[in-house]
Amino acid sequence: TIWVIGTILRVGGYFCVENPSRSWLWLLLHDSGIVKMCHVQFTHFRMSTYGSLFTKWITFGHNVPELCELGESHGSNPHTPAVVLRGKI
Repeated sequence: TIWVIGTILRVGGYFCVENPSRSWLWLLLHDSGIVKMCHVQFTHFRMSTYGSLFTKWITFGHNVPELCELGESHGSNPHTPAVVLRGKI
């Protein structure tokens, strides 16, 4: 994952990695130096899977400006609605 992200960033492409917010992946990305590269951002939001009542915190590590809006509209406030994963693309 780290090698692919580094390659994408070097050629000017976009990437997005999604994982639970407490995943060890974020520590690996931080230690690799990718988080210090230009335009790498993290968006945190709550997601419920297929309409279940349980929500979990998800983090996107990315360089896609539009994904920041997802965190702003469904941010860290536990009273805002969660993003519902519907299984559609």
